[in-house]
Amino acid sequence: MTEPYRPIACSLHDELEARATLGRESEVRYRRADGSGEDVARGRIRDIYARAGVEYLVLDTGLEIRLDHIVAVDGIAFQNGC
Repeated sequence: MTEPYRPIACSLHDELEARATLGRESEVRYRRADGSGEDVARGRIRDIYARAGVEYLVLDTGLEIRLDHIVAVDGIAFQNGC
């Protein structure tokens, strides 16, 4: 069973959108979906979208990450809640 989605802070959502617009390469630290720890990915944010009530980020590498699994982007710590 998948854990319920917890929205990220609105200001952090704005940070992601700004990076996507600028086409800037970013470092994204995130929790693995299976709960086995964290990973780090680098790439340009290609898209941010919602599907079935869950928001996702897609890097130009094709990696798709739930926004509530993001721990930090370019050293900016992420927290849940608007």
